[in-house]
Amino acid sequence: MKNPVGLNNLGNTCYINTCIQCIYNIESFRKFFILNFHKSFSNVRTDNNLIDPLGNLFKRIQHSSMNNVQYISPDELISSIEIIAKQMKKPFSRKNQEDLNEFLLFFFDLLHQNLGVEVDMIIEENKNEPVDQLLKKSYVEWKAHYEKHYSYIIQSFYGQFHTHCYNNTYDQDNFQPFLILPVNIPVNTESISLFDCIEYSTQEEIISDYKNEETNKFMKIKKSTKIWKFPEVLIIQIVRFTNPYSTNFITSRNSKNNSTITFTDNLKFDTNNSYKLISVANHIGTLKSGHYFADCFNSQNKQWYRYDDNTVSLIKEFNFKAVYMLFYKKENLN
Repeated sequence: MKNPVGLNNLGNTCYINTCIQCIYNIESFRKFFILNFHKSFSNVRTDNNLIDPLGNLFKRIQHSSMNNVQYISPDELISSIEIIAKQMKKPFSRKNQEDLNEFLLFFFDLLHQNLGVEVDMIIEENKNEPVDQLLKKSYVEWKAHYEKHYSYIIQSFYGQFHTHCYNNTYDQDNFQPFLILPVNIPVNTESISLFDCIEYSTQEEIISDYKNEETNKFMKIKKSTKIWKFPEVLIIQIVRFTNPYSTNFITSRNSKNNSTITFTDNLKFDTNNSYKLISVANHIGTLKSGHYFADCFNSQNKQWYRYDDNTVSLIKEFNFKAVYMLFYKKENLN
């Protein structure tokens, strides 16, 4: 991308604009649409098709960038989103301020449905070596979820959690796919690093009323959740808005935690999983009366830009009190 291009706010569409800017700046994702790789999927549904409007917008952004156009209107894509959302009885439109995290889940699920194809997933075992049962179970669960409907979205953005629940008489391992890694902020914390939030959110916890599905009885267990399969693009959500069903938060869904969350360009989990920061989605204000804007890295001139709807400017510093979602791309360590 030569020059950054802003997007007009068509009412209350800053959450959609922020989402588009964050994912457009993921080079592999951008090229998938601009180079028409998405056209090879013959099962794109015309009734809920977001692929063509998104591809058209990406191409317009690229063309505008090459011709020094400062901003454009994403009207075609937003109109398509509104039509589909209304059919599915979802709230996303240009009229209301909505949660970016919830919109991203909705948006990527539609892209997956548009691009999904049936594939053959074969789990092969080496008869001369002992079988890693935990690894085998993770593959079996992944196959059960996606063999009938696999897509570029799953390939690039989805990871897998490993949950271990146990006590003296019970031991159970489960695997669940995820698109977004939610991380909680410890109570009464004014400033903390992103990595410390991740460790806090994945630490072992004690559950007093865990239900054993086999016996239908409740019991006390220890539970740990770790990332088992790391995605190519890791999307992290800072859980700033209160969840009334979690003991980690206080009361109302409308209250917000404005703690300072520091982060760096690099995020390393282990020797095989290291990530480079690509985009940051920020939120200021409250859930009902707030505003979203994006901070994105330009890979061509190595500069960070702030995309505040149709206004684009170079970043002097990140707003660590406003960061809400982060988009990291896995680095090639070979």
